[in-house]
Amino acid sequence: MTAAGAVSFSITNSGTDLNEFYILADDKLRIVGEKENVIPGQTARSLFPTARVSYERIEPTAEAFGDLDPTIDFREVDAVAERRDWTGFHRMEKDLWAPAAGDLNSDGESALLGWAPSTHQQRQEGEAPGVRRRSHRRRAGTV
Repeated sequence: MTAAGAVSFSITNSGTDLNEFYILADDKLRIVGEKENVIPGQTARSLFPTARVSYERIEPTAEAFGDLDPTIDFREVDAVAERRDWTGFHRMEKDLWAPAAGDLNSDGESALLGWAPSTHQQRQEGEAPGVRRRSHRRRAGTV
């Protein structure tokens, strides 16, 4: 028989599917503890706002260093327009909260056009798929 008391455990979901985790009694029949909805990226989603706010506080200084701010805080439509790799907070944000089918960017284009989520390896290496591979099309009436 197991002694009563608090049990601590840590769970990591490095896959792509939603999972559940159960702690079974010694008889392997009864569930004595559980963690439902172990979502991939859950920790990153919870930490993102803190990191983002911290950057916003120093952004005026980063803007003084040429390409530093665009590398950290570039928006997707601007990266496409300037044919630059899209990196930084907005790229991470799109990876963490992927768009649904039918979602549009601020330029009216599909939010899924030319975009694929970063792989675990790309994130580990600090590389994300750029958006330069996407064809650059000007819309009628725009500069």
